Amino acid sequence: MVDGDKYNSFDENLWAIQGKCWQLCKKYNEFDPTTIYTEKAPRLLIQQIVGSIRGRCVLAQNIKFDFGVNIHFGYNFFGNSNLTILDSCPVTFGDDVLVGPNTSIYTVNHPMCAVQRSTSRLLQGKPVKIGSRVWIGGSVVILPGVVLGDGCVVAAGSVVTKSFETNSLIGGNPARLIRTIDQEAEYDTSWDNFESGNPEIEII
Repeated sequence: MVDGDKYNSFDENLWAIQGKCWQLCKKYNEFDPTTIYTEKAPRLLIQQIVGSIRGRCVLAQNIKFDFGVNIHFGYNFFGNSNLTILDSCPVTFGDDVLVGPNTSIYTVNHPMCAVQRSTSRLLQGKPVKIGSRVWIGGSVVILPGVVLGDGCVVAAGSVVTKSFETNSLIGGNPARLIRTIDQEAEYDTSWDNFESGNPEIEII
């Protein structure tokens, strides 16, 4: 399954993994929202749900993960509310990634043939890889097999159907290259003077 092979979606072992993930996501979503950024218990629960976390991972509530174990967060990840990840295959994030609200990342495909969609229990996935320092806007959909290079920005409402290289600003449905971001030219010192009052969030 994780290697992109077709798999039986009615497999009882997979159902068990999914069921555990869904239960843990439900538990996380039921925490007092004021504790998400300040208490250890929600962060420790996220560690139980996903495959790996490098550190400093913050997830707003109403997460919806499929298996959980195939999700890998880099350092300093932030996911806003209503993040959906269907992780039949690995979904890997680099460091310093921001994800806007109502974003969905899918790794699984059904047959294109209508008859087979009705009769086959098989599904097939492709991994998704998000580079470091990527900003994904709100209500974005990322489809199976997509790779986004470091420094990419995805405009809100985009549907990403293919991969894009480093420092790409993309948007639309389907998403297309708007321009290549010149990181040095975009550097604005006015952003350097903000001091956050938020507590340091560390995964323990």
